[in-house]
Amino acid sequence: MKIMICPKCGKKIHIADRCLFCGNETDFKLFEDNQNIHENAAKEFSELPSLVKSGLFGKVVDISRVVLRWMPSCAEVFWIRLLAKNKCKNDAELVQKGISFEDSADFFNAMKYASVGEREVYSELRKLVDNIKGSFEKTVKEHEYEEKKSTPIIRCQGELSDVLNTKRKHLFELWSELEKVEQEMYGVEQDCKLLVSEHRDALERIKTDAANVKSQTYRLNECNEEELHKYQVRLGSLLNQSDQSKSAIDMMRKQHPWIGKFNSLVEKRDGIVRKISSELSELKSYETRVQSTASEIERIEKRHQLAMRSLSEFDFMSIHSLIGIRKYEEVLATAGLAVISDVRGLSKN
Repeated sequence: MKIMICPKCGKKIHIADRCLFCGNETDFKLFEDNQNIHENAAKEFSELPSLVKSGLFGKVVDISRVVLRWMPSCAEVFWIRLLAKNKCKNDAELVQKGISFEDSADFFNAMKYASVGEREVYSELRKLVDNIKGSFEKTVKEHEYEEKKSTPIIRCQGELSDVLNTKRKHLFELWSELEKVEQEMYGVEQDCKLLVSEHRDALERIKTDAANVKSQTYRLNECNEEELHKYQVRLGSLLNQSDQSKSAIDMMRKQHPWIGKFNSLVEKRDGIVRKISSELSELKSYETRVQSTASEIERIEKRHQLAMRSLSEFDFMSIHSLIGIRKYEEVLATAGLAVISDVRGLSKN
């Protein structure tokens, strides 16, 4: 592959229609670089550039083996093998796809046997690849930050502490109020039980007295008029007390102020319980929203971690699916690659 000098940027490049560093298309100067071609491999050697340009990469690798038998120290052959193994027709495609030069035996041999001009070409291409890799890494990090920023995570981080503290304080206040109401309910309940107990005791006493009167009435036929009158008065009093106690119990059950107070406390307690349930429901909803955001952040981080892993392996082609073709081409151009192929066509190679 002949080497030319670009008049615009002054860099040495392999022969091409455009300079991959600046995009210039005219007035290239041929760089004289003597190459010793073995006569037994001259025909095969001359076929290699056209074959790689035609995309016959498998055939290029096969023929290169034949050439290397006769020309084992030809840097150009190793470079052409490097292009073919990466399914690239020219240097620009190789740079755009990305390659780990350190892991390439063909690149090592190309640099080992390269002439001054060839070594300069290879070194510049290596610098360009490293520069593109660094630019993509920076872009991926920025892209990750922007995607995270577009989620509610920033707002969640800012409000999470305040929301939790506010909810915690409100729930504590409601719980304290509920505890106070239930204490009041317990007090009223105990008072009601005591009152009922007193009326029941009164009824028991009346029952006992009535039993005594009953036993004494069996002797009415033996009593005189005065004793009969006493029994009648006493019995009437007992019946009256019994009716009063029963009425008092019924009234207490239905109309006693303590019952009204107790019912009022029950309504108040139920209202507090509803408020607590509402607060817990809102807190659960907020937790779900935060968890959803956290899950989205995890997905974003995973995608960008995979992209960074691809970049560590110099796989530039996989990045466009993350940042978009336009941004992908913009990064390549900014990093110094002036000749950019269509991503879809390059992916098929």
